[in-house]
Amino acid sequence: MSESQSNPGLSRRELFRMSASLVPALPLIAMAGAAMAQAPASKAPAAAAKPGTPTCNPVPDTDPVAKAIKYAPDGSKVADRPAKMGVEGKDQACANCQLFTKQGEANGQDIGKCTMIATGCVNSKGWCTAWVKKA
Repeated sequence: MSESQSNPGLSRRELFRMSASLVPALPLIAMAGAAMAQAPASKAPAAAAKPGTPTCNPVPDTDPVAKAIKYAPDGSKVADRPAKMGVEGKDQACANCQLFTKQGEANGQDIGKCTMIATGCVNSKGWCTAWVKKA
């Protein structure tokens, strides 16, 4: 009886194949870990939110993903917004982006979650290079 027949576990070849399939995911795992490490741990118990009150804080200026996609809380201050998907740059904002989900209001502004940025809420009037036209 050969060694591979007596051991029903993974062969070395199968183990290397599985390991190789994880390599492309390593940068994403590293970014997620870095973002989680920067998120402050809350020691106070969570208070019940009022209806319409957002459940997240604004995206911090130090967020590496927000920096990478050039997120700006006020898109009107970004001069070089290129036209995308038939929409002029000046008409692009988080509010009309496929990646934005409204969460509530803060200081008279609509805010929400962006699927690209995990560390907080973005301003509906914000803009970034990942903007995608809402379907």
